[in-house]
Amino acid sequence: LVASLLALVGDDDKYRDLIGGDASGLRHMLSMCEVPEPVCLDACVALSRFAESEPHARTLIDSLAVQRLVDCLPSPPPTQLYVLQALRCLAGVTTAVCESVLSPDGGGQ
Repeated sequence: LVASLLALVGDDDKYRDLIGGDASGLRHMLSMCEVPEPVCLDACVALSRFAESEPHARTLIDSLAVQRLVDCLPSPPPTQLYVLQALRCLAGVTTAVCESVLSPDGGGQ
């Protein structure tokens, strides 16, 4: 239920600003990507929507979200698809963000 709510409000600018300034909220959203469907799907949708602007994408990169998502790739096939889509959305924000996502350290500092 919480994951569905996150996915629905992921389009709201005020919510994005709130979750972007709260590391615990972002960590919670990332940890939801590690559980089976439908929670994983909703969390990945929320992350994809959250990362639609460069400042929010940078927040995800700075929080090592790329590495956390890559760590989820050995999951079962449906989860892999959702995680790959979230990574694709993150990498597609700007060229600079894409370069950070594709860097050898996965955007880590």
